[in-house]
Amino acid sequence: MLFAKLKRELGGYFTEKQLNSWLDPLPKTISYHKKSLHEKQLIVYNHFHEDNNNNHYILSGAIRSGKTYISAFLFIEFILNNSSPESKNLYIASGYTIGSIRLNLCQILDSIGFCDYRLTKKEGDTYLCIGSTNDILLAGAHDIRAFQKIRGCTVKGWYANEVTLQHPELIKECMRRVSTSPSIKIWDCNPTTPLHFIYQDFIMKEGIVSGLKHFSFSIYDNQENLPPDYIDLQKSYMSEREQKLFLDGEWVGEGTNPFDNLKVIDYNMALFLNNKSVKLAFLDPATGLAGSGSDSALTLMTEIERHGAMVTVFFGFIFQGGYQNQLERIFQLLKRFQINMFFYENNLIGENTIEMSHDGYKNTSMHIDSIRNNANKLARISNLITPIEKGYLIGCNLGDEEFINNVRNAELSENSSVKLDAIDALESGYRIMRGVI
Repeated sequence: MLFAKLKRELGGYFTEKQLNSWLDPLPKTISYHKKSLHEKQLIVYNHFHEDNNNNHYILSGAIRSGKTYISAFLFIEFILNNSSPESKNLYIASGYTIGSIRLNLCQILDSIGFCDYRLTKKEGDTYLCIGSTNDILLAGAHDIRAFQKIRGCTVKGWYANEVTLQHPELIKECMRRVSTSPSIKIWDCNPTTPLHFIYQDFIMKEGIVSGLKHFSFSIYDNQENLPPDYIDLQKSYMSEREQKLFLDGEWVGEGTNPFDNLKVIDYNMALFLNNKSVKLAFLDPATGLAGSGSDSALTLMTEIERHGAMVTVFFGFIFQGGYQNQLERIFQLLKRFQINMFFYENNLIGENTIEMSHDGYKNTSMHIDSIRNNANKLARISNLITPIEKGYLIGCNLGDEEFINNVRNAELSENSSVKLDAIDALESGYRIMRGVI
């Protein structure tokens, strides 16, 4: 780019500080035509610029309502208005994929005519660099590895696109890192069940959580910018609950069955075995004797391409009582499905217990490991709601029907009388498949 080229050519004559102060085209304010904002976006925009104590914004609501655009715009504006050629600033931007978050931010920069930005790779991570002093770490929703690298760093701001899809540990780490003054946190998301931890721990605590402000969008806020028949078309194939979620922007549950939207497809064994993705298994092993106590639940997973998008498919199996009398059948299933990696929870039974209790494990090439998970159960299993609703996670008919029914009927309650073994195993398997161990 022009500014980068000038810096290279003049670098032998002037200091970096001088070059930054002369050449970095970072305006103190953005010339923005408010007439292009619809009424709800303008309300958010004006509130953002008022003298208030809010530095954490959550914009939730309908599809095509304009919430994502104004969220990304305010984040970019904050960066440009708080940029200094004398100091380096680190920001975070997370989305369901790196590609989606990159597109959102680059579109804003292009729309305001700001050209001095570039994408770079540092130690395998993707950064969007704005000017010479602002670096934005881009990460996918489940890429906890990238966020481990910012531990010990001071972050000036964070934009989370589709925050309901992001892992609680990722969210906690980012919250801890944003610690400068001034700083900003901007989240946007589609609503889901009100039992989701984003709704429970943040939106419901507006006025309690320091600096938090929530705005709700409906599709009718942006009606003037949509085709005349767009809303009627959406209504024609949406259920009543889907209309409340994706058109009205409401957080609504489906009685006590938040996982009722789980899709089940016919998926034959050959497709699973011929898939090039890793084939993973997770066991939630009950410790009671056979026929008593909790059930043991096993999930077998792989990623497939479906309708042009990568989704995770699973087969689920339930074993009555403890795992001790079921190891032979479990290993038979692992062999039948040609599983590459087998994990089990060791919170209760202890590390290496399954390996030591099964003579045949030494003769297999699969990776076997135990995992300890001390995260809050309600928060963990809530993570499944949005992937199931959006079709990122799909069940298959080769597993036990009882497993599917247990997931569909699970209640999100720590004191629920409905067994959560199946959904615990499903959540853990999906979390590992997405790279968050």
